[in-house]
Amino acid sequence: MKTLALLLALTTTAAAQYTIRWHTMDAGGGSGAAGAFEMRGTLGQPDPFSGAAGGVICVGGYWSLLDEAVPLLRIFRVGPNVVLGWPNPSPGFALQASPNLVPPSWTAVAIAPVNVGSELQVTWGPPGGRHFFRLHRP
Repeated sequence: MKTLALLLALTTTAAAQYTIRWHTMDAGGGSGAAGAFEMRGTLGQPDPFSGAAGGVICVGGYWSLLDEAVPLLRIFRVGPNVVLGWPNPSPGFALQASPNLVPPSWTAVAIAPVNVGSELQVTWGPPGGRHFFRLHRP
């Protein structure tokens, strides 16, 4: 009986080491696993939240399953402007913008990117209204 109580106490302690202190209820669903960790939740969720702790990274946003690597698009502010940056080189990819996502109306951004360090960057602004951006390879 003591052995069972000890095993139960150890199991309870081990299971309580990881907690999720923040969550949302979104559409869709799915699961994934890596090593000893498994996560069940939403796929394609509109949450912009991302976080990392102890070598574990959780990235929110729109996910898609692609066979190829897609360059990461960074968006940040500099003064009143928005700057969009992505790795250079990113052969075949072009920056596009849309005022809406439902339905999307993607058009090429007419501003030529500038090489800044190891990135191509476009300065957009000062921003007026709502815009969505993506890197697209036709």
